Formats: sequence, structure tokens, C-alpha cells
Amino acid sequence: MYVFGQINDYFNKLDAALKNPKKITSDLIEKKIVSGDYQFVLINLSAKLEWLLFDKFKLQGDLFEKLNQAKDNNLLDKKIIIDLHKLRQARNPLVHAEKQEVDFDADDLRRWNKEVFAIEEEKK
Repeated sequence: MYVFGQINDYFNKLDAALKNPKKITSDLIEKKIVSGDYQFVLINLSAKLEWLLFDKFKLQGDLFEKLNQAKDNNLLDKKIIIDLHKLRQARNPLVHAEKQEVDFDADDLRRWNKEVFAIEEEKK
């Protein structure tokens, strides 16, 4: 039941993030990094990124596919895309029932925060 509770918690957080992606701000993410709520950060940054890739570039599919489409169409710097794939990989153990160790820290979360919100700030 513990695993079910974790999965349910994840999907509740993801659902809330996807329903309100405009309410996910860089400041909110920073506050959650400081408080140590890394699960919230990974879920919400990933949801924001996925929404931005759809809203700004009309990319379809899951986050992996959207990032690859952004790379293939030269929509974002390739180094940024590689780094954002690391964000996706850090989030994956929360999404998939797999035991996967991903090494990241608060500095990584802050860098990903800047990269995601830089996409939002770029002109369409």
C-alpha cells in the first residue's frame, strides 16, 4: 500500500500542476528547493516544461518526444535540451515504477528552473 500511496501522491501533484501551469513560477520553485521539497520541484518543473513546449512550439507527445522534437527542429539550444533530458530522468523514478538512482542536487534544480523559465521568457 505504501507504493500505491506514493504513486497516488505523485499523480495528485501532477494533476494539480498540469491544471494550472501558469501558476507555476520560478519563485515558487525556488521556495520549494529551499524547503527541500524536491518531489514538488521535479513534478512541477517537468509539467511546466511540457506545457511550454506544447504552448509555445505546439509540440506533441510525452516530454521525451517533445524535447527530441525541439532538438530536431532547432527550437532550443542542444546543450539546454541535453540538460533538460536530465531533469526528465530525475523525474522518471516518480513517474515509472522503476528503481533508478538519479544523482542531482539543489544546484541542478536551480539550473533547470532557470532553463525552463528562460523558454517562457523568450519571444514567440
